[in-house]
Amino acid sequence: MSGVIRGRGGSLGEDRTRAPGPGSTGWLLLCTASLPAFLALCTLLGVGLLRQLPAQGALLTALFLTLLPILGLASPVRSPSKVVPVALATWLWSIGLLLGTPLYFPAEQGEAAREGISWLLDPFGEEIAAGVAEAGSSVLLALLPETAPLPMAESLPAQVQDVRTPRSVPLGAAPALDSEDAAGGATGRVVLPYEGAGRSMRVPVTMAGPGGELELTMLFDTGATLTTLDAGTLARLGISVPPDAPVVTLQTANGQVDAPLVLLDTVWLGEERIDWATVAVCAACADGGVAGLLGLNITGLFQVALDHEEREVDLSRRPAEGDRHEDVTHWVQLDSTARVWTDRRVEVDVTAENRSRAAMDGLTVEVACNDQSFAVALDPLEPGAARTAEVALPRGTDCREYRVMLREGRWKLD
Repeated sequence: MSGVIRGRGGSLGEDRTRAPGPGSTGWLLLCTASLPAFLALCTLLGVGLLRQLPAQGALLTALFLTLLPILGLASPVRSPSKVVPVALATWLWSIGLLLGTPLYFPAEQGEAAREGISWLLDPFGEEIAAGVAEAGSSVLLALLPETAPLPMAESLPAQVQDVRTPRSVPLGAAPALDSEDAAGGATGRVVLPYEGAGRSMRVPVTMAGPGGELELTMLFDTGATLTTLDAGTLARLGISVPPDAPVVTLQTANGQVDAPLVLLDTVWLGEERIDWATVAVCAACADGGVAGLLGLNITGLFQVALDHEEREVDLSRRPAEGDRHEDVTHWVQLDSTARVWTDRRVEVDVTAENRSRAAMDGLTVEVACNDQSFAVALDPLEPGAARTAEVALPRGTDCREYRVMLREGRWKLD
């Protein structure tokens, strides 16, 4: 028995399911994504042109960085139509590029977009290219404001040792003291009597700490950088030596010694007051009836004249806002990081921590790169506080090896 078996439900062609097309929504999404993609492409192109790259090379690089990632993002998506995945990938990657460009090229996004659009549309005429470039740059800056660039560090001049020669100074009439100055009080000038001779001149000094004041005899030592006291005298002033105190190496008559540092509240030379003085703890420096050495961190605040006939030290105060670097530098902990970008930009982060119990002001940190030096100014630092400043150095500065040091600083006085 033979026959023909007929299938139900129509012909074979009618059983196949047709793949849905992208639809108008997909094409609309792809069309709208072309605007951020165009802006991203032109911005990358403009970045290359601003760096004097060959135009064709800059264009190929921009195309590579714009189109290939989009195709890579869309390729894993399994869909009968690739329009929607490509449109979504175009939106995501283009926005990512536009957001990321200011992070690597701060303050250049608007100019780079303008440069790239102008070059790309130049075949359509200079007027059309300029108009579209200005409009595109304005739209980009309105939607994505540029990142503010880091402040440029100030270049420091090379320190040249001046040749000093003797000079004659004409004599003038001495100014008369008014009644208030004659009666006492700070006048900016003090005359201290001294005993001894040579490098053994002993002068009277009053020092104050949390525990009170002491009248001491100090050795006037023009070769000592820091003032010194022994631990017993500091204890009477109410000052203890913390275990994490900074340490310096001193050269004494008995050799080198490691001396911890403390901060003294006040030093009085006659009526002249010096607030906050760094003192090295040195037992070997307190000998022969003196409590320690009176160093340059205090005497350097004055112009010094010696009158050996009257056996007096004449001290004239320098400006009150003068640098206290010798005092402050031991209490500033510095840290830094330098970043060199592929476009030869150099950025430096400088962090300063105040390890003292006094507020600091007027801090300037020197960043020395090879044969160039730059100044980084820091805001006032309260005790125990830390602060970071970010600055940019001139493009191309050789900072493969660099060092940071405190150049200027003073105590913040009320």
